[in-house]
Amino acid sequence: MSANLLSMLNELFDESAPPSQESLSRLLEETFGFVRDLKAKFDSKDPKKREEAIVDAQELQVVLSSKLGALAEKTGLDPAQIATLMQDANTLSPEDRNLIEEVKEKFEQIQRSGHHPKVFKPLVR
Repeated sequence: MSANLLSMLNELFDESAPPSQESLSRLLEETFGFVRDLKAKFDSKDPKKREEAIVDAQELQVVLSSKLGALAEKTGLDPAQIATLMQDANTLSPEDRNLIEEVKEKFEQIQRSGHHPKVFKPLVR
């Protein structure tokens, strides 16, 4: 997983004050860059690149699950409510929503095929 993305996630979720608009914008840019890289790896014919994409996606899933739990504790919302808020159609462009859906589908296809290092729970929907 991108060290820069991990650092930004840690910074965002570990702060006691609400994040600035600028830090959220940087996080979104970094996240979508990471997702675009994942998509390119998933689309690769190279099995090593595809396996690398699975490992990266699994690492991101573990980190996000952990951060989601911490956020739920801080806000008093349950993780499902937070996930619903994050997937609100008004917060993402159609292109970004499509990119996320494509990557989730490819990740789940590879998990179902059995050609990956380890099966993890499906990504949050």
